[in-house]
Amino acid sequence: TRYWRDWSSDVCSSDLGKVHLTIRLHPNPEGRGSQSVAESLALDLPGVTVIPPESEVSTYELMRAADVVVSSGSTAGVEATFWGKPSVLAGRSLYSGLGACHEPESVEELLDMLEDPALGQADHEGALRYGFFQATRGEPFRYFESRDVFDGHFKGVQVTPSPLQKRILRLRSALAARR
Repeated sequence: TRYWRDWSSDVCSSDLGKVHLTIRLHPNPEGRGSQSVAESLALDLPGVTVIPPESEVSTYELMRAADVVVSSGSTAGVEATFWGKPSVLAGRSLYSGLGACHEPESVEELLDMLEDPALGQADHEGALRYGFFQATRGEPFRYFESRDVFDGHFKGVQVTPSPLQKRILRLRSALAARR
């Protein structure tokens, strides 16, 4: 959603030609009442259909029917590549840089990809690598038990980074994703 808001003025003022955008808002219950969901639902643009988070519409049926799947970090983007669909990642994700999706550098490049009838599937092997990582999560830790991304127990003792340490970890992660 963040990337849609950042790009909305450019996308809305662009000539989308024959492209019809169907935006499936992520169905997770936590974000349903957010401002970005409300803003997205309020969009009234020609050639754009917005599907609310609580809709019964299947994301996977939409992906099957689509010519190109565009995501902004959802696993639907890498899943589309796995299922043989051209997929464009318009944001950052855990699978950024794997070649599993086309990754435009600008709004113009995104629009070009959407209008390109020859846009092919991205690297299927990148999707497999990401799927394998998600399925196995590497080797289990011997002494650390994770509670979430930042917190856990080391040999039974709770370990919680300070807010500054969390910001540094997020910054490192963001920088690593750009490489």
